[in-house]
Amino acid sequence: MDAKIAFERAAKPGPTPHAAGVLAFMSPAMLLIDAPTNLAVTSASNTSIGLGWSAPSGTVSHYQIERSQSHLGPFPVIGTAVTTGFNDTTVTSGSAYLYRVRAVSSGTPSSPSNMAVGTAISFTDDPLVVGVTRVKAQHLTELRQSVNAVRSVAGLASASWTDTSLPETSIKAVHVRELGDWLGEALAALSVTAPSYTDPVLSTGASGTLVKKAHIEELRQRASRSSSTSSGSMAGDLSNARLDPLNRTGGGDDPLSRNFNWSVPLVGLPGRAGTDLGLSLSYNSLVWTKAGSFISFDDDRGFPSPGFRLGFPVIQSVYFNSEVGKWAYLLIAPDGSRVELRQVGTSALYEAPDSSHLLLDSNTMILRSTDGTQLTYVWKGSDFQCTEIKDRNGNFITVNYTAFGRIDTVIDTLSRTIKFNYDGTNSLISITQTWTVSGVQQTREWVSFTYNPTLPIQTNFSVGVTNVGPQNGSTLKVLTRVTFADNSRFDFDYTSWGQVWKVSNFATDGLLNYRSNNLRGSPLLSSGTEDDCPRFAERHDWAKNWNRNESGIEQEAITRFAVPVSTSWTLPGGAPQSGMLAQVTLPDGTYHKIYFPGTAGTSTGWHRGLPSVVETYDSANTRQRQSVTTWTQDNTSVSYSLNPRVIETNTYDPDGNRSRTTVSYGTFNFGDGTSGRLPQDVFEYQANATTVLRRTHTDYNLATSYIGRRIIGLVSEKTLYQTDPNTQVETLMSKVGFQHDETGSIQGDDAPVQHDNTNYTSGFVAGRANLSSVKRYDVLNTSAFVTSSSKYNTGGRRGAGNRSGQSSSDN
Repeated sequence: MDAKIAFERAAKPGPTPHAAGVLAFMSPAMLLIDAPTNLAVTSASNTSIGLGWSAPSGTVSHYQIERSQSHLGPFPVIGTAVTTGFNDTTVTSGSAYLYRVRAVSSGTPSSPSNMAVGTAISFTDDPLVVGVTRVKAQHLTELRQSVNAVRSVAGLASASWTDTSLPETSIKAVHVRELGDWLGEALAALSVTAPSYTDPVLSTGASGTLVKKAHIEELRQRASRSSSTSSGSMAGDLSNARLDPLNRTGGGDDPLSRNFNWSVPLVGLPGRAGTDLGLSLSYNSLVWTKAGSFISFDDDRGFPSPGFRLGFPVIQSVYFNSEVGKWAYLLIAPDGSRVELRQVGTSALYEAPDSSHLLLDSNTMILRSTDGTQLTYVWKGSDFQCTEIKDRNGNFITVNYTAFGRIDTVIDTLSRTIKFNYDGTNSLISITQTWTVSGVQQTREWVSFTYNPTLPIQTNFSVGVTNVGPQNGSTLKVLTRVTFADNSRFDFDYTSWGQVWKVSNFATDGLLNYRSNNLRGSPLLSSGTEDDCPRFAERHDWAKNWNRNESGIEQEAITRFAVPVSTSWTLPGGAPQSGMLAQVTLPDGTYHKIYFPGTAGTSTGWHRGLPSVVETYDSANTRQRQSVTTWTQDNTSVSYSLNPRVIETNTYDPDGNRSRTTVSYGTFNFGDGTSGRLPQDVFEYQANATTVLRRTHTDYNLATSYIGRRIIGLVSEKTLYQTDPNTQVETLMSKVGFQHDETGSIQGDDAPVQHDNTNYTSGFVAGRANLSSVKRYDVLNTSAFVTSSSKYNTGGRRGAGNRSGQSSSDN
């Protein structure tokens, strides 16, 4: 199975809900170590800002550095360090930044240090030399720029100056005095202790104070390198806002969040034992995230440009979820969907609460899915990046990274190397593969990438919404084209808000099809304001030689997505529900109404994002189908997601027919402090929806050799019973047994490439979960059965020696 697809299936067993609400550090968290102290800016230039701090007592595994351009936050993590120093080289010249640092011990971060204020600027004539350097207008111009940068992060307006044009003006004491006054107001807002100055009172006029070297040097120091006594805003980052179902990404077009998702496969290489290498490019339109009154851009840190994903699952740094009262990591899957990994008790383990049971060990940074796949992570750039994917038979894919934290090469299970190539600005320009044919190396280009380096940004957010992302008048570098080896391509058109609104597919001889969405700023919806990320309400599809009118001209097919509204409804059994209603109207006029129950912050909050009722109507507004899904979770009295699962489905039609199915679950301990529910019995009902028609029962192999390797849900037996409608007596209709890793199922002692030949030899059998035999029983005489068996090599590849046999007895 494709390594990417295998992960996504494990991570998304069904509709995935997420905890609601915006993160706020208001609930107490268990802290294992004190915060770092004495954070200060040690150097500043127009290309970098250096930091230093004092270590807390105790064992520190590493430090995480947070940065913001607003005193109100958020403070996303921009890097890590193992020493008490860090150099930020991702700054923009002329901008000011707020920094803080956390110590991390046993996977749990401390509270934040004090803030430090740094401005990315290189001053002319630095340092000034007494008797040599003349004070120039340029010196004051640079200081004014720095002061306004600091005022910006403090949430203050730009200063107004005496003599706004300095080049032809003599330098005066008033110029220095107002610099100190305007800067002092900003530093006070940032809780920076009031600085002392040489000549704190500057006299003006003919006999006033002469402007000195010290005056300029002191202002330079205060405007570019200051330390606060405050830790800053406790609004945290935007992890929980991105997990809100109303901001859900990944999958297809989402009627609730109105995110559109697009994807295309780029590279496909079949691998050993089903561990294939598949690389796809995906895009999600919700690139802006609002938390409170602030809105930020590209918090997922898209690659190769904002909104896109290419590569493997990424884990972003730990944060505190105050609604749950636990620390968590945020995992972003290759399709752009997001999964919270929530701390298990006070341990170093973090588990997904969406019924996928993904498990992260923060001591080793190894993530395990329930099929035994394990992904190893290392901090690269600003996130934890996957460096290895290993399947349950020891085959592995290796991912290497550049010095700037992007994928360099990917080596698949057959030791083939895929190369990511970058230009001088570290932008991905192509993906290639080199192999040898008749002794000659040949390089194939799988795909190439083209960019617009200067997309103009012009947003129009409502009054009261503070944009901490790209500002109006700035530019973004964005991906505009993906070209394949056969010269077919996809082109991307953008709005001035930095969102893709149209994807066009071209063959070598012209346009094949396109898909467009009426996002704000596109030709389909050119003007207006937004109080959140722009979301689409229409999807337009066009294809060559398709959907022609009477004149033979291709027409667009338009699918409409209504803005979800709050509403209440009554279930078929009479129970009331309330929540959100979404509607999708298809091009032929038929439509679906989708009801999502639940209210954030209440005991129904966990239900948000899970569809309860789906109604299908024809174009005459007559309901043709109604489907009702009943959910439960581990604790239905909490407001957040805790392994939701379906326990009943009912489908109704206009003629009064009803189809009903229920599911019961067993609770199982996984041996590492985690547990879960697995479906054990599925009941299908007669037309009256009360009499059981048949029951399917599933037993699982939960031996330590499997659950210890996070292989969960390994089926050992499935039985099917038909129920007599009158007596309710069950009759066995089918019985199938499944055996795994039986003695002799691994044959040979080969040592293949890209395989853990130390831990996965022919001597290691139990724990692989290879299906070694299947027994199909005679339902009239269960002592009789037919057995089909399989053999595998050390890499888990099914090989010769597979056979079928028949036995009259289990003995």
